[in-house]
Amino acid sequence: PSTRSALASCLIIPRCRQAPARVDFSYSRRISSTPVHVRQPIASPSLTSKIPSMADAGTLSYLPLSLATVLFVLILLGILRKSRRERSLRLPPSPPSLPVIGHLHLFKKPLHRALANLAAAHGPVLLLRFGSRRVLHVTDPAAAEECLTAHDVVFANRPRLPSARHLSNGYTTLGSSSYGANWRNLRRIATVEVLSAGSLLRSAAVRTDEVRLAARRLFLEAAAHGASEPSPARANVKARAFELALNMVARMIAGKRYYGGEGDVPESEVEEAGRFREMVREYFAMHGASNLQDFLPVLGVLDIGGARRRAVRLSRKRNEWAQRLIDEHLASLDDDEGRSRRGRTMVGDLVEMQAADPEAYSDKVIRALCLVLKQPT
Repeated sequence: PSTRSALASCLIIPRCRQAPARVDFSYSRRISSTPVHVRQPIASPSLTSKIPSMADAGTLSYLPLSLATVLFVLILLGILRKSRRERSLRLPPSPPSLPVIGHLHLFKKPLHRALANLAAAHGPVLLLRFGSRRVLHVTDPAAAEECLTAHDVVFANRPRLPSARHLSNGYTTLGSSSYGANWRNLRRIATVEVLSAGSLLRSAAVRTDEVRLAARRLFLEAAAHGASEPSPARANVKARAFELALNMVARMIAGKRYYGGEGDVPESEVEEAGRFREMVREYFAMHGASNLQDFLPVLGVLDIGGARRRAVRLSRKRNEWAQRLIDEHLASLDDDEGRSRRGRTMVGDLVEMQAADPEAYSDKVIRALCLVLKQPT
């Protein structure tokens, strides 16, 4: 039977429902059991392969536009929410600013004159915006006293600048730690143990010896210069004062000298002194330069100039130097000869206190104090 006859039987069946006893379903069963082959249209392989690729291309062309739209909406909502929140606060007056850089375009060298001009034009208390960071500029003595006395806890926290993250061991040093348990512990140790009147009195001989050595070195250099030339000798007093301060601090911390002429540094410590001087030069080169990543965080993702890479490398060197001092003092706890030759030092005293209170005088705390005290600025 053909497909047409099968279709005819299907059309007849509903009509025969009025007399079901006379209908013979055997023929309809045979028809229904016969397979019916229907030809499907065969698509061209080239056309089939082009359809998904065209759809993917259309989707990909709209993807950057969709992402840009979503990002723009999120940024706009954040700006609106921030402006609404700032309007509800009683903030100090602020000069007109630009959208991204804030008030950075208003500052020119010298910086103190630019700040004085802003205070003269807009008042003694200003709210400035350095990129994404807000800065309070106070020139009135009464307002500054109120900030440092009545509201000292509010202003006790330090800004977490990206450039100082690695150089401060994750904001754990005394100068970078925010107000909290760690800062209070470091302050207590620094004021009671390290910089107390008794500790400074014990180290008076160290300071006297360093001043005598620095003066002797200047006289020797002047005498050598006078023997060769009749003109007066010139001395770089700034460099000599810098070396004098670092030698004092290094001898108070670890009982070592890192600066001086030939014979001033022991032969066993010449290599270590060279590494220390190089580390200090790198630190002041990074610490003295302004970093735009602190005010525009998006630049930190790209690490333009490699500032973050250099900071990580320098942080590793500083921590290794401080940990080496701790290990040397731990090894010399039972060495009376080494302790007498080195004398009483800050690291030695803190290592002895570590046995009684390991948590308050941990290696991390000792490293933080060593790093912050060796920076005379």
